[in-house]
Amino acid sequence: MEESKRITKGIQLNQQCSIFQISQLKLRTQMTIILYFNLFILYFNITLYANKFYFF
Repeated sequence: MEESKRITKGIQLNQQCSIFQISQLKLRTQMTIILYFNLFILYFNITLYANKFYFF
């Protein structure tokens, strides 16, 4: 009886752990998307700013 309790507890912990890992992975991908989006906007702004000086 005690053994089966311990096994079920282990399984529950394992499930929680995998759920946490999946959520962390989702968060990481969201962060990378946001980072690259910001870098793109930064690059776009710099090119616009540079164009102001070259042509006007």
